[in-house]
Amino acid sequence: MASSSSSAVPGSCLTNYARIGHAAQQLFPDILQELITIKEPPQRLSADVNTNKNLSKILRPDEWSMINDVVTKGYANFDIPFIYKLIRSLNLVPPPTQPWSHSTAPCPTEVTPGDDLERIRRFRNETLHRGNTQVTDTELSQHFTQFKDIAGRLETYMGKQTGEFVDKFIDLETCCMDEDTRTMYIERLERLKKSDEDCKKRLSALEKDVDALKEKNSSTTHLLDTMATEIPSEESNYIKISLLILKISQHAVRLKFDTEFHPDCLQETLNRSSGKLRELQRMNRINQHQWTLLFPSKGKPSSEKYDITLMINLIRNLTDIQISSKLPLPTRVSVGDDLSRIQYYRNKIAHMDSFMIEDDDFNIYWEDIAQVYIQRVLYWNLESVCYIKICVPLSS
Repeated sequence: MASSSSSAVPGSCLTNYARIGHAAQQLFPDILQELITIKEPPQRLSADVNTNKNLSKILRPDEWSMINDVVTKGYANFDIPFIYKLIRSLNLVPPPTQPWSHSTAPCPTEVTPGDDLERIRRFRNETLHRGNTQVTDTELSQHFTQFKDIAGRLETYMGKQTGEFVDKFIDLETCCMDEDTRTMYIERLERLKKSDEDCKKRLSALEKDVDALKEKNSSTTHLLDTMATEIPSEESNYIKISLLILKISQHAVRLKFDTEFHPDCLQETLNRSSGKLRELQRMNRINQHQWTLLFPSKGKPSSEKYDITLMINLIRNLTDIQISSKLPLPTRVSVGDDLSRIQYYRNKIAHMDSFMIEDDDFNIYWEDIAQVYIQRVLYWNLESVCYIKICVPLSS
């Protein structure tokens, strides 16, 4: 932005799009970050989230990571959808007049903080997914009239000085915007839009994976139903936990692995890290068979051929995710903690002297792996529920 004038400067429709884009990706997130800082001080967030079972089930790994870092980093990287999720689930503001996420937008007379949060959420989503980048001067004026009303009400609710939020929208609406600034705002908006679209594609892919697992699981369930009447429960417990780890949990680890090492870039990443991988091989932390999977003589490497041990080994050594060989405490719920749990139980099963697990131990293992790990490591609650439906028949 260069300078301001006393009235709105009639700009191009593309510049108007850049203005509302900046409101969606900067001004409103800034306000909501201040709001949640007031209502939920960072030092309280982790404990409050962990005691809220419904909320903890629907958080993505990247959201858990931000929660774990919030005391040192604050809410600066929390976007509108994440703040909306937290405020709604933790009951931090008076709710909207209609239910949360209602199918219709709040009417002009509905002006609780929850109503304005709904307006901000809707505006953000509509801006990202509008069909074109052309915003007329009339449309711009209508948007900013609503923006300033929302900002004014939130100023009052949060005890801010008059104009502290509103003046920023006035400046954005009326300032002279050069081409570079306009381009920067639009590019940021396009990146945000692509991120949203990628999440939707990933959700669709996960739904297909879940359907495939359901089909495969039907034969396993039949086998286990028959098995339960023919062998001792301790042996049955061992087989069930083994299947849970080697079949379902391995699939979940692969989903995380593929987000860290995209299949299209896996070969390039491994080639770039060959020196470090060679050192791991020298230390006997990568065996010859695993090496041939990482650097096949023909074709490209694929995570579809990797087991839990190799995938977690690569995540530990080639990413910033911290993975321990010890079983984390129940209160530790980061992505690294959950991967540590899976590795711990995989190793425990692999090195058992007998192929038996007592009922009490079985229930502890099952709860830790299925009810805790899988709910958090998958990206959407829908997938978590589907996985639990797959797992439950095994323990019934």
